Amino acid sequence: MKLEEIKKYVTSKIIVISISGFVLATLLIAADEIFDIPALVFNAPPTPVNWVEIGIEIFFILMVGAFIIFYISKLELEHKRAEKELRKHRNRLQKLVKEHTKELREAQDRFSGIFNASKDAIGFASLEGAMLDVNDAFCQLTGYSREEFLAGKTCQEITPEEYHKWEAKIVKRVIRTGKPAEYEKEYIRKDGSRVPILSTVFVVKRGGGRPIGLATIIKDITERKEIEERLRRSEKLAVLGQLAGGVGHELRNPLGTIKNAAYFLNMTLEKPEPEVKETLELLNKEVATSERIISSLLDFARPKPPTRRKVDINDIIQWALSRNTVPENVKVVRQLDETLPAILADPDQLSQVFGNIILNAIQAMPEGGQLAVKSEAPSPEWVAISVTDTGVGIPGKNLGKLFEPLFTTKAKGIGLGLAVTKTLVEGHGGTIEIQSELGKGSTVTVKLPPSAKEKK
Repeated sequence: MKLEEIKKYVTSKIIVISISGFVLATLLIAADEIFDIPALVFNAPPTPVNWVEIGIEIFFILMVGAFIIFYISKLELEHKRAEKELRKHRNRLQKLVKEHTKELREAQDRFSGIFNASKDAIGFASLEGAMLDVNDAFCQLTGYSREEFLAGKTCQEITPEEYHKWEAKIVKRVIRTGKPAEYEKEYIRKDGSRVPILSTVFVVKRGGGRPIGLATIIKDITERKEIEERLRRSEKLAVLGQLAGGVGHELRNPLGTIKNAAYFLNMTLEKPEPEVKETLELLNKEVATSERIISSLLDFARPKPPTRRKVDINDIIQWALSRNTVPENVKVVRQLDETLPAILADPDQLSQVFGNIILNAIQAMPEGGQLAVKSEAPSPEWVAISVTDTGVGIPGKNLGKLFEPLFTTKAKGIGLGLAVTKTLVEGHGGTIEIQSELGKGSTVTVKLPPSAKEKK
């Protein structure tokens, strides 16, 4: 066959000529690089054959006598080469994607672990305020579930209204400047209670720097607030103690003079005018009130340890009742257990304790009512005395403040009665608690140990 005839079948340059087609086949199997070229094979088998594909397309063209012409077009080889390169790149990309996906997943798992393990509450919200995610601590702090927040519950809904305008200005400034802000406010829990928090708000941005949302880290500062309050109270009490010690003695002297003068006038005037008599009685009453306030100040400023001896608790209760003027519209009910054992206590201090409690109960019933005093031994370790009134009751928000020094809701009084009472009861190793329902009345219960038991 002439070369021109071969060119009809072979359109690209023949660059490898092999003596034997079998040799070429062997080389193709042995080395991948060899089959990337066209080939003209001599001394092939005497019959036409189709070579099996060995990694590439090997096209049988024709056989002329002892010559067999095989051709792999250059275009086909480039296509195959490109496919091979693409496969390599694809495999490499798949490997990289797989590695990066693994790294991303690991990073996400690490972040998720930190996010949910954090003791601080963390929340993510859109710029419009919709919650996008919250961690477990956030749910524990507020009492709401993650599903409730993702269903539409917003931070504004659980923030008291008095903070709304003020907080909105802070958030706008954070979005505008990109600088985080830290501030204190409160959350309203699902049960209605309030919790003080320290909130740190910062902007979450895209790669290009455009704000896409807000992140908030929240600390429960209840304990810190309590410590601050105790510190303020201690400072206030220290000043009060110094003031009470000095002022108390200074006031007692002129009060004693006024009391003696009133007594002298009452003895001198045989038949005083009604107005004069009423004035003297009022004078004695106000002097007694002033003396009681001064005694409270001194007792609070300089508490004394109890001087114990065996006493009958029922006798002390009866004496305390007799020392208070009970209005005619108040009915007194005594439920005193006569079988109670004697206890080791300071009778003067306990008389002051129950005198204060009974006076408060009477003052809580301006329209009249019932005053019930009960004593019992609910266990061998305690003697319990309860004083119950049917008065106006105490608002729930004030119950936790009743024993705080200087807290009072009365027009007259300085808020030391119950504070002193608690100090005296605890000095005996006892406890005092108050239960109240607004509009129905209150019950004060004092528990005392029969024997001496110092408070730890």
